[in-house]
Amino acid sequence: MTPKYQSKPGIVSRNEWGAKPANSSGTTRTSTGKIVIHHCATDNATVDNLSESELMRIHQINHLNRPNYSDIAYHFAIGKNGTIFEGRREAARSYASNSNATAFDQDAIHIMIMGNYDERTMTSTQSKKLEDLIAWLCYKYNIDLNIKGHRDNPSSSSNHCPGSFNYAAIPSIIVTIAERVYGILIS
Repeated sequence: MTPKYQSKPGIVSRNEWGAKPANSSGTTRTSTGKIVIHHCATDNATVDNLSESELMRIHQINHLNRPNYSDIAYHFAIGKNGTIFEGRREAARSYASNSNATAFDQDAIHIMIMGNYDERTMTSTQSKKLEDLIAWLCYKYNIDLNIKGHRDNPSSSSNHCPGSFNYAAIPSIIVTIAERVYGILIS
């Protein structure tokens, strides 16, 4: 399948949200074949009371303080207001030390959506921005509709991520991306 051109959506850079430098550049992916959706699962009251940039800094610091992480684990994030944020170096594998990386992660771009989506659904703005980002990534990397939830990783201990509401939305996201990027109608 040849993807149709998709423009790059507006993305807030690491510098703009105040990212700390990564502890290392991590290992570069040798291929890109899937997109994995996550949620931060942070209490929604906390998400609602902090700015999107503050939440990015909190997640990065949390990951930097974990063994085997050299930066925030996600390549991109979607904020509570639909803002798209740059996460770790786009070409890097997730979990930069690779001791956490699994075969499932090796060719994946990871997108985190701020909030707990076992408790609420994405807003229409978040959904639209997620679709814009995924469409651009599918175009850029020629990803063939391989869009997964974190819980699809057979090695993952997370059986809730990306939240039940987001996980249930993945089939409709695939339908939208199939038509938008590849001109395929799926019913």
